[in-house]
Amino acid sequence: MESQQITAALSLEGLGDDARAGIDLAAAAGYAGVAFATNHPQLSPAQLGESARKHLRRTLQSKHLTIAALRAAAPRGGLADAASIDRTVDNVRRAIALARDLGVMVVSFNIGAVENASANRAGATSATARETGPLRAMRELAEEADAAGITLAIAGESAAPVETLLREVACERTRLNLDGSRLIAPDEDPLKVA
Repeated sequence: MESQQITAALSLEGLGDDARAGIDLAAAAGYAGVAFATNHPQLSPAQLGESARKHLRRTLQSKHLTIAALRAAAPRGGLADAASIDRTVDNVRRAIALARDLGVMVVSFNIGAVENASANRAGATSATARETGPLRAMRELAEEADAAGITLAIAGESAAPVETLLREVACERTRLNLDGSRLIAPDEDPLKVA
């Protein structure tokens, strides 16, 4: 009987801090790849220097695995909170740089509760006022990801405001990250959103 590969990626979050053990598990279970967040204790951009990145690539290659996606660890407020927007942008930029270096094609992150940010923009009277905050930050990140050839997959606290933001940003490689657990919390049906 021929073994089949699972075309999904195994997320290393929740498997403990030992990245090697998670990678071994993904290979043994027949996954095509792994995914991890940039705040993983062993796989953060700060921990992955040049030699560690080479070692990670060799390890994955030897196990016939890829890195399917990186999740940029972002503060809970994401782009929607003035207190966390700068840190979120920095984290996503580091994730894009790491993804580019490792050959990862998808970076995802949570933009936060953009409903509030959208409401603030809706009352703005000038184009400049509408271009501040989450929209401008999202546009800059999307353009940076586009230039790197990376898909930016975004999730929020609910789907409709994310969809609106995606239309306003209108970058070729920016997509909705269909995060089922985030959609179920505000009582949205993931199938209808999809």
